[in-house]
Amino acid sequence: MNGPGRSLLVGAGVLSVSIAVLHLTIIAAGPRGYVYFGAGDLAPAAAAGSPIPALLTAGLALVFGVWGWYAFAGRGLAFVPEVAALWRGSQSPPPRYAVFSLVALATGMAYLVGTWRARSSGDSEAVTEKNAVTPDPLAPARGPGGRHADTASRQRS
Repeated sequence: MNGPGRSLLVGAGVLSVSIAVLHLTIIAAGPRGYVYFGAGDLAPAAAAGSPIPALLTAGLALVFGVWGWYAFAGRGLAFVPEVAALWRGSQSPPPRYAVFSLVALATGMAYLVGTWRARSSGDSEAVTEKNAVTPDPLAPARGPGGRHADTASRQRS
């Protein structure tokens, strides 16, 4: 891969790994770390000694770490087990690797197509006012009857 793709993959990998390290730092900082970085709802549980906040945050760190590894692997900078098998003299990876890869690809495609279809159809049942955790600060304010505030004021005049 040549051109800006190389820089983008390295940049994405560095950002992803940095975010993973940040999440591990939040765990180490404890309740104050959760509050400072916007997860104040986890702070009381962390202060009480619950493992749940640390497990959730470690899970996020793992996800970002894997994304970073994928970016570096796509750039050719990360250790890939299949490449190691080829270097040791194996002619090809075991056939089960192809099955694992196809299952992973199908899973990813299901997420991609499902998300695309939900967004293009305007299906917003997944995030409603009832189960949303935090409101979108960039969303326009809603007036009476769910209309935008500026629309409601224009209709009154």
